[in-house]
Formats: sequence, structure tokens, C-alpha cells
Amino acid sequence: MNKQFTIFDSMQMNKRQLKAEEFYNAIFDPDEIPLVVTDEASLYDIYLGDELELIEKVKKKYGVTINEKHFNMPFWQLIDILEKNNSD
Repeated sequence: MNKQFTIFDSMQMNKRQLKAEEFYNAIFDPDEIPLVVTDEASLYDIYLGDELELIEKVKKKYGVTINEKHFNMPFWQLIDILEKNNSD
């Protein structure tokens, strides 16, 4: 049997690799850090833990209160939002 896999583009995530790794290390437990995150992936795709706990960790680290909208958007867009707020 010949299995085919589709790997989605990760150009946007590659541009933000260091910021994404900073997020993972600050917010996720070591065993929760994803191996691959494509441009289409959202927090719902890469995080399986307690949402309220994640919201509190993000607020503490970045000063931003995220909500369902942020969990559904592409993760690379969330990184941009968090970094913009962090640099203000």
C-alpha cells in the first residue's frame, strides 16, 4: 500500500521560529512542545491542556488576555499579536 502524506506550508512559522520557541518554552510544559507547526495550525491544534491555565500563562508572560478568537487563528498570527503588545 502506498500512503501519501500532505505537509502544509510552514513559511510563516519559519519566519517566527525563535519567537515560537520562546512561547513554547515559556508557556508549555516540556512534553507539550510540538514537533511541527504549520502555517494553518492554531492553538487548538497544538495545545491540549487546560485553556484557562494557558490564558493565565499568556497574560503573565505577554500582558495579553487571549480568548477563543486567538485559539482559532493561525498560531503565527497570534505570535505577531503577542510580540506587538510585548514591544509596546
